[in-house]
Amino acid sequence: MDQGGAERILASLVACEGSRGDHIVITLLAGEPFFPVEPEKFFTLGLAQRSPALRPFWRLRRLVAQRRPSVLHAWLYHGNFASAAATGLGIPIIWSIHNTTLSATHSKRTTRAINRISAVLSHSVPTRIVYAGQRARTLHEQLGYSEKRGLVIANGIDMAPFRFDAQTRRALRGEFGIKDGEFAVGCVARFDPQKNQELIINAFARLPAHVAGKLVLVGRDCSAENVKLRSWLMRSGVADRAILMGQRTDVPAVMSALDVLVIGSSYGEAAPVVALEAAASGLSLVSTDVGLGVTDRREAGALVLSPSHLVPVEDPERMAQALADVHERFSAACRSERAASRSALLADYSLERMREQYDELYRSVASSSP
Repeated sequence: MDQGGAERILASLVACEGSRGDHIVITLLAGEPFFPVEPEKFFTLGLAQRSPALRPFWRLRRLVAQRRPSVLHAWLYHGNFASAAATGLGIPIIWSIHNTTLSATHSKRTTRAINRISAVLSHSVPTRIVYAGQRARTLHEQLGYSEKRGLVIANGIDMAPFRFDAQTRRALRGEFGIKDGEFAVGCVARFDPQKNQELIINAFARLPAHVAGKLVLVGRDCSAENVKLRSWLMRSGVADRAILMGQRTDVPAVMSALDVLVIGSSYGEAAPVVALEAAASGLSLVSTDVGLGVTDRREAGALVLSPSHLVPVEDPERMAQALADVHERFSAACRSERAASRSALLADYSLERMREQYDELYRSVASSSP
């Protein structure tokens, strides 16, 4: 339950007022949740990162048997795999998948192995498999995941906190040291090969002098203590224009302070929550086309202002061009476009819409179980 998009979605479902379900969260790994979860609803099996994959099975089965939930909803690859421990208890199991692909270079070997095994288990263990986007469903079913059990429930967020606020913008830009009129390019993501901050840095370094302002990096390990990150900034010649903020809890305020959000992910994204948060804040978005460049209107690709703002992976030149285009379009007309897109978001990506779909899914699988 660290900071992350899938984790935020889970925490939102658990805390959502008006939900017809009573949720309890069980994590495999030790550690306190980053997002607020009521203590009485939070349990952990207390595993370390390198614990054997089969170790939690018995403890999880015993805990589920004691609690006797109406539905067991597993979350992400390791959770899906571990849920097999509850088979035979008469409790319907739902899987959730928030990735499209795993990197053969950067993803852990055990995670890739669990994904392959889960493709086989998907035909017997889960009653339904929920994907965050259509592309994620298509790619997993090509890997052998059950087609008849899959469905898509698009991510949704609480839109209320993500509104542009001029006063917050002034205060936070003052804290960051961003002057009036400076173009603030931001990335909100943990430091990880998947999030590819190196690509964003290289693109920022290619911006013409009249565009380049400040690069704001927010997320776990995006701090001055990160030697690798500092070396990328120095090598690209932008260390003096980079602001490393580390992990923050005031993401809505950060969105008001920025002028464009960049997603540089190199693989795996299905429908990034941070893209929804940016659009809800009226913020322009530039992204690699991993998980975004699809035709389904409900996917996050609909959130960019121009198709040219979806760029190929590992192409800093194209990303720089997209950022420069956002700078040129930064006008009243552009802000009007963003306001219109936010109205659509309220219906298509709202927390209420997502919660209703999950509630309906829970009712349907619970009522059909023996």
